[in-house]
Amino acid sequence: MGLRPASLALAAALCLGSSAQAASDPLLAQTSLTLNGLSFQLIDLTPDDGIAPSLNFQTQVFIDISRQGAGDMTPDYLGQPYQNSLLPPPQAYISADGMGSLTSTADSVTLQSQLPLSQLLPQPSPTDEAGTVDRVTRDAFQDMDMFVADGVHKFADGNQGSIGAYGLPFTLGAGTGLVLQGTASTHLTFDGSALRTELDAYGYEFWNLNAKLNADVMFSMSDIDGMDLPNMLWFSKASSMKFDQDSMNDTLSATKSQSFKFSLLNPHDTEMAGSVLLSLGIGSHLTLDASRTEITDPPIDIPAIPEPSTYALMGLGLVGIAAVARRRRHVS
Repeated sequence: MGLRPASLALAAALCLGSSAQAASDPLLAQTSLTLNGLSFQLIDLTPDDGIAPSLNFQTQVFIDISRQGAGDMTPDYLGQPYQNSLLPPPQAYISADGMGSLTSTADSVTLQSQLPLSQLLPQPSPTDEAGTVDRVTRDAFQDMDMFVADGVHKFADGNQGSIGAYGLPFTLGAGTGLVLQGTASTHLTFDGSALRTELDAYGYEFWNLNAKLNADVMFSMSDIDGMDLPNMLWFSKASSMKFDQDSMNDTLSATKSQSFKFSLLNPHDTEMAGSVLLSLGIGSHLTLDASRTEITDPPIDIPAIPEPSTYALMGLGLVGIAAVARRRRHVS
């Protein structure tokens, strides 16, 4: 399937944006998560009853982005309602800061998130040469979540905001079988070379960085009375690594892919009520601890040792003074 104009426009914007970003504010972490080839297949379990197989529900997509200073209680993006599809209509969304995006086609959806150097380490100041130990401790994170549901709620957790989604009710027609399949894949990357260059340039002798990247997909589908959720996908990939001033490698890269296939059957002559929930999430969490120490001992002035010629001149001077004094006494 070819890319739609909206997808091409987003791809171009991301490429141009990444190029400009790399020049002015290098990217440390990048995460992406894709659901691809997602499809419904309806099967007529009772072809002789004259009733066509059917699946009915209405939903909309919600996107929530969490980062430092973002504790609002509303979704960052709320799509228009749509019917009978888990994926939002083909569209492209880019967050206000350009660090997060959603791209959807007829059978796929992709979340992307980026974390730049400036979010972890603002422009350091030169050493003050005052002899103090200068220490920097910084945390930076960016989480991006997408929910397909019939409603969302956010609740306060200390100073942070969290988001949850209600299950999406649906009805499966009498004598209808449903087969849902697709593939989940993720790519997580971290490159700390720009951070190392910045820390070295400003004299930070000792530092360590903890990097954790993650991607998750949660999908569940069951009849409304089902207690054991007979169809559930839990796709998760997390990678973490520690870097310091002595590390030989400043990069991290991880991928994962998993296909899934669910089925739900309604052999009865009445509609079956059910519930479905789909959520995608990606995140980058970085913690930096760096220190630099200035040498503060003031310079010590060590008296110069006189040269032999200096002693000779001093001796001649003393002899001259003695001769003059003796002459004066003789005259008296």
